[in-house]
Amino acid sequence: SVDYGYIHHRLSLNGETAVNRDGALASIHSLSFQPSGRFGIMAFQRFYSYRYTGLHAHGFGESSRTQNEAGYYLGLTWNPLARLYLQAYADYAYFPWARYLVSQSSHSYDFSLQADYQLRRWSVNARHRVRLRQKDNEKKTALIPDNEHRGRLSLTYAHPSKWSAKTELDYTRSDYKTTSRGYMVSEHLAYSAKHWQASLMTGYFDTDDYNSRIYIYERQLAHDFSFPMFYGHGVRAALFVKADITNHLLFSAKLGHTNYFDRDVISSGMQQIAQSHTTDLDLQLRWKF
Repeated sequence: SVDYGYIHHRLSLNGETAVNRDGALASIHSLSFQPSGRFGIMAFQRFYSYRYTGLHAHGFGESSRTQNEAGYYLGLTWNPLARLYLQAYADYAYFPWARYLVSQSSHSYDFSLQADYQLRRWSVNARHRVRLRQKDNEKKTALIPDNEHRGRLSLTYAHPSKWSAKTELDYTRSDYKTTSRGYMVSEHLAYSAKHWQASLMTGYFDTDDYNSRIYIYERQLAHDFSFPMFYGHGVRAALFVKADITNHLLFSAKLGHTNYFDRDVISSGMQQIAQSHTTDLDLQLRWKF
């Protein structure tokens, strides 16, 4: 592999190209242009052969694998007002070979628009994302659209006394074979002191099915990062606590509880829970040298 680049005070060009032992190619190039302090442009071009394999390859793309993908990405950032920040991007990807739930070549589009407004202790965030993909029909004879809309509106208040509160409204719509919708309203409270921290998340969700599922952030233990998924009808609560017992010993705990209103059994097979609610507890002790 080889990487190369050019850096200017307003313009930068970067690229990397790799060839595996079978001669398959993977290549990515980026362009960053900052014409002013309030406006910026970022562009990516990528090509990953369907025959390319790399043990530690982690290229930018729609897929998590650096393989079987070619595409173009354009991103914009704009600060039109002192407290208003806008971000947008558009991405096109083409997949020449079959992939999960797609038995032939396909393509996808991904669009996103986000606005952030900051006013002293208050901040407002609004974003909407549209993904237009293709999947097999039931007989796997043709591709049909799989369109997804996801939106989020959040209001955050940060108090000088080290505590904050955030209210979020998530919305999703899926058009794949049938149309399904879902939403989730959640509240996030956090407090931070000198030797301990605590956060609480509570949420109410209601979605038509799995296709309209909602992803939401929860505070996790160290070295663990995830966005839990919720679908159906129910409530979720999660409490996180972190404390410095000594200068070297750190304790963390997370307690979560989910209660479903639309089912009497959770999951299936060996993971089946014969009730409508589930509780999870994670504990962690760390020694810092």
